[in-house]
Amino acid sequence: FEIPSGGSVQATVEYFDSGSWHPLDGATLHFGTNTATANSSGQASLSPSDGAYKIFATKDGYLRSEEEKLIVGQKTETSLNLSANILAGSSNTGGGAPTGDSVGFNITLTGGGSNLSFGDVTPGSAKSENITLVNQGQKNLYLETKVSGDEVFEKYLAVDGKRWEDFNTQVDAGKNKTAKVGLNIPSSYSSAGQKTGQLIFWAIPLN
Repeated sequence: FEIPSGGSVQATVEYFDSGSWHPLDGATLHFGTNTATANSSGQASLSPSDGAYKIFATKDGYLRSEEEKLIVGQKTETSLNLSANILAGSSNTGGGAPTGDSVGFNITLTGGGSNLSFGDVTPGSAKSENITLVNQGQKNLYLETKVSGDEVFEKYLAVDGKRWEDFNTQVDAGKNKTAKVGLNIPSSYSSAGQKTGQLIFWAIPLN
């Protein structure tokens, strides 16, 4: 869930009993180092500062709730330009050894963009490239990714073995983290030619 800077969100805490859900009066909602208390309707209004939060609820005598994610404020973005030349035909090798050098970028956007090329790719095979996520700031960062461009990237791109839309990670302040960007094209893919797109990493301080 995402809200703008200075915004608020209303959280509702319920418990399941006798086949139905009921508001949990007095539950404590935890978000970062902050807390709020649910009212008799099981609700509490949260107005956190900018950042990424894991929100969960607790109360004595009840199991802790599952965590929900809340993003507050403007996200910092940097992107990699993607390219691949999809060859006609197919391969049954199912390969995928990493190729090329690491692509470095600064998550604080002090540098320019980078180009990530998979070169020639035959349907039915896979290629991957290593990149380095660099946090040069003083706060831990939470990251996710977005993809735009040709459908071959939207459908078949993965980051660290996960579909790009399922990827998330944390990079601590002043630290680097290596990630693998992979393109695994099924043998049934028949749209040959040069493909381009963008892999966008967005980051926000983790609270």
